[in-house]
Amino acid sequence: MDRRKPIHPISCREQFGSLLNQMGLTGTAVEVGTHMGKFAFQLMSQWNGERLYCVDPYLDYREMPRRGKRGIHYKYAVKLLSRFNKGRERVTFIKDTSQNAVERFADNSLDFVYVDGDHTQVEQDLTLWWPKVKLGGILAGHDFRSATKPGKGADRFVAPAASELARKQGIHLYLVEERGWSVNWSFYIIKEQP
Repeated sequence: MDRRKPIHPISCREQFGSLLNQMGLTGTAVEVGTHMGKFAFQLMSQWNGERLYCVDPYLDYREMPRRGKRGIHYKYAVKLLSRFNKGRERVTFIKDTSQNAVERFADNSLDFVYVDGDHTQVEQDLTLWWPKVKLGGILAGHDFRSATKPGKGADRFVAPAASELARKQGIHLYLVEERGWSVNWSFYIIKEQP
């Protein structure tokens, strides 16, 4: 297994934009599960990329604690990210499911995909989006480890799915071990030559 490290491993998810710049990954990115746009805002504040596609159907789901808020979340995200579309459009929203949106992208075309959508579907999302990441690109995601309820939150879906994908591909799984009692960890894998 190749254990090469990226130029500068990161210690928090706010550093993904800088990592992508350092690795020359400044083309196209996708965030699956944009919600209110906070991570997308952090990414776009650092990243020199051409375009970020924000994929989220903005539909209520049964387990959602505050049903009826998804329309408000969408409007908030659009307003928050609109500053990155002044002069040229760098952020595009795709109000659709991950399973439908993935069809819009060619294989080996994306520099970066960040998965933080429906965690019960994370295995499917990772499997669907992996072919879309180009050689040298990054597939990443959130909630690999829950800070407040390890093994009982979204991490019970994310950690096994991400670990299995890295194992199957024979590549290193990098963990972004966030500091703080309420911060969930991210992960990333770099698509390398088989």
